[in-house]
Amino acid sequence: MERSNRRLEDENRQKSDFLATMSHELRTPLSSIIAFTDIWEKSHAGDDSAERRLVEEIKQNSTTLLNMVNNTIDAAKLEAGSLRVQCSDVDLVDVVEVVFSVAEPLAIKEGIRLTRTVDPEIPFLRTDAEAVRKIAMNLVSNALKYTGPGGAVDVEAYSAANSQAAVLRVSDTGCGIRREDFETIFQKFDRPSRGDEPPAGGSGLGLYLVKSLTEKLGGTVSVESEVGKGSVFTVQLPLQCPPDEDEGGEGR
Repeated sequence: MERSNRRLEDENRQKSDFLATMSHELRTPLSSIIAFTDIWEKSHAGDDSAERRLVEEIKQNSTTLLNMVNNTIDAAKLEAGSLRVQCSDVDLVDVVEVVFSVAEPLAIKEGIRLTRTVDPEIPFLRTDAEAVRKIAMNLVSNALKYTGPGGAVDVEAYSAANSQAAVLRVSDTGCGIRREDFETIFQKFDRPSRGDEPPAGGSGLGLYLVKSLTEKLGGTVSVESEVGKGSVFTVQLPLQCPPDEDEGGEGR
């Protein structure tokens, strides 16, 4: 038993080392590509040429790939037990604004109306800011992915009725989810069809991370949906990290 435990610990350490290397090797060049496209766009402000549209495609696809890489790394860290929670004071209003600034250009390009309704009186959370951002970003990205031109995605943030939790609610008017898929959509690498639509592209890790990160922060996630009418994902996060996560500023 001791030999088996030592072997498992060694394997986990090797996996963590591999993840750190992969993170550096893949994230760095992708971030550089995105930065270079930003520089080009700023130097060609007002340019509406075909060249500018190609650069926009490069930026969008690089950003999509970077998000997939980040999701893959986070999922592997969760599996290895090496993803640590760093708790600090988090303003959910700021988190929604950051996510909105990233998602809005994509929504405009796809012809989707993206709106937000945020209660400015939401109390600060004592939780992991980056984990909350990833939860919100994956929910909004997922909603945009399954909503066609002319549709709408709405992001809401408010205090729970008992005032002991904050609620993040993302609704869309997309193709909806079959009831029999409600549980499987949160499984790793699962990309079920929504309504009569074929599975969308992506790694199939977005909702898995939403559920895993939410539970790691002591919260819950639920889904309501009707085929052909849209979906609503609701995340509830406690105002305070679970005691064993908050101690010392990080998880065990």
